[in-house]
Amino acid sequence: MFHQLSKAPLFKGIPKDEIALMLSQESYSIKRYYKDDMIVSSGDVCSHLMILIRGSVRGEMLSNSGQILKVEDVEAPRAIASGFIFGSNNVFPVSIFANEASQILFIPKLSVLGHLKTNKIFLNNFLDSISDFIYFLSQRLYFLSFKTIREKLAQYLLNISSPGKDHFKMQRSHSTLSEYFGVTRPSLSRIFVEFEKEGIIQTRSKEIFILDRKKLERIIQ
Repeated sequence: MFHQLSKAPLFKGIPKDEIALMLSQESYSIKRYYKDDMIVSSGDVCSHLMILIRGSVRGEMLSNSGQILKVEDVEAPRAIASGFIFGSNNVFPVSIFANEASQILFIPKLSVLGHLKTNKIFLNNFLDSISDFIYFLSQRLYFLSFKTIREKLAQYLLNISSPGKDHFKMQRSHSTLSEYFGVTRPSLSRIFVEFEKEGIIQTRSKEIFILDRKKLERIIQ
C-alpha cells in the first residue's frame, strides 16, 4: 500500500517509510468497493480524506429532470475531493461511484490537520491539490457554460487536439461523453453526424480527423 501511496500526488517527495510512519500514528481505514457501488452520496459530510489506492471512481450530479452529469473520473493513486474536507460547509456536492473494483484509504480529518501542521511537504502537496482542483472546476464550469451541444462538442474537440494533431483516437465512448456533457446520447450522436455532413470532422470507428478547425473555432465564438 505504501508503495502505491508514494505515487500519489499528495505524497509526492515523501519516502515510503515516512508515509508508513505517518499512517501508523492514526486510525485510518481501507474500504473496498465493487463496480457501480456508491461511495458517498451528494450532501454527505466530508469527515475523512479519501485516497484512491486502486481502481477508478466517478463523480456525478443528478439534475431535477433526472439527467446525470458526470463531473470527473479519478484514477488511482489520487486523492478524491480533497477540497471538501475543510470549510464551514464541508459536504460533498456530488455522489461518487466506483467505476470498477476499487480500494480507498480513509484518513480522519483531525489526523490530516495534524500532518498539515507538522509536514511541510505534505502541506505543499495538499495546497497544490486544492489549487489544481479549483482550476479543474473553473475549466469545467467554463465548458458547461456553453449552451448548445454543438458548442460543447466543438470546444471538447479543440481541447483534445491541436493544430499539429488533428488526428486522434477518442478515449470516451458516446455514452460516457454524453454524461460528461450532461446531454442524451442520441442528441450527441446527431451532432457528430452534423459535423461530418458539414465537413468539419471525419470519424472512423473511434478515430477522429478534424478537417476544418476554423469552423470549430467559429462555433464557440
